[in-house]
Amino acid sequence: MIDLPDHHSDELRGGVSACATSIVLSTSIGGLFGGIGAAIGFIGAAAGPACLAIF
Repeated sequence: MIDLPDHHSDELRGGVSACATSIVLSTSIGGLFGGIGAAIGFIGAAAGPACLAIF
């Protein structure tokens, strides 16, 4: 494993913060359509590219 200094890690995109942001936004928007919309938004975001590191 490579050690990554803090000043280089700030330049990286993705990871946990991108996944968490995606989940929160999708759940919030889905929540506008009720509880089932929030659940669908959560599942869709959790299975999306931000959380699965596809991109």
